[in-house]
Amino acid sequence: METFIARTWTTTEGLPNNSVTAVLQAGDGYLWVGTQSGLVKFDGASFNPVWLSGATNAGLRITDMCEDRQGRIWIGTEQQGLFCSSNRVTRRVDAGGTIASPITTLALGDTNDLWVGTRKGLGLWNGKTLRWFTSKDGLPEEAISSVCVARSGKVWITAHSGVYLYRDGQLAKYHFTTESQGRSPQFLGMFEDQQRELWAFGDTYLIKLDEGRRFNYFRNGQISSARIWSFHEGRDGRLWIGTSGKGLFQFTGDGFRPVVFRNGAVPSDVR
Repeated sequence: METFIARTWTTTEGLPNNSVTAVLQAGDGYLWVGTQSGLVKFDGASFNPVWLSGATNAGLRITDMCEDRQGRIWIGTEQQGLFCSSNRVTRRVDAGGTIASPITTLALGDTNDLWVGTRKGLGLWNGKTLRWFTSKDGLPEEAISSVCVARSGKVWITAHSGVYLYRDGQLAKYHFTTESQGRSPQFLGMFEDQQRELWAFGDTYLIKLDEGRRFNYFRNGQISSARIWSFHEGRDGRLWIGTSGKGLFQFTGDGFRPVVFRNGAVPSDVR
């Protein structure tokens, strides 16, 4: 079995908080690390605070980040709205007033438009105006957990009530063709891999959309509290899966394998 080495950084090394809520590697190689108590940039040796102009930086909880084609970093927060970092200055985005609802997820559209998911709905920021999607558009006013913009131009939106597809200006609920999606379908997220294959994930399973295949890990109610929380693809095409309560896994196409570390383990909750 392949084994890995883990190194851990904490507040002792300069993190604002040991609870890391978002990580982004920018085009220049720096890591942007969001925590429950602020934002820092990491160069591999030290953490440098990133101050958000117009924000109360003490206790600032970062929820998500993304980088656009111009190298601007977009930053979502729990209580203080949306920020943009450009030319080493990070300012709040005035989208017709501060976004009051906590931001949950950010995603860039194919024209540099920014999708902003919140706990009370979905917005699309074009740099000048913020369009909110409502029940009139077919999207309930509820918590958005993720937005995935596929290279085909389709936008997959995960909400409390399920997955919605935005295509050619139209929004509609997506109905899976596979079997039941498990205990908590509202926790589904979407991901497009390097081969342009689409995956849905949530609860204790993965779904490969193109094939309608479902892959289960936690079967027969083995661990009622375990859930897939995060999903990412490595440069070599391997899929990495973070869970609640069970640590880190790899998925190779034929099953889930726990990631083993020579010097211990990562915490059991991996976001």
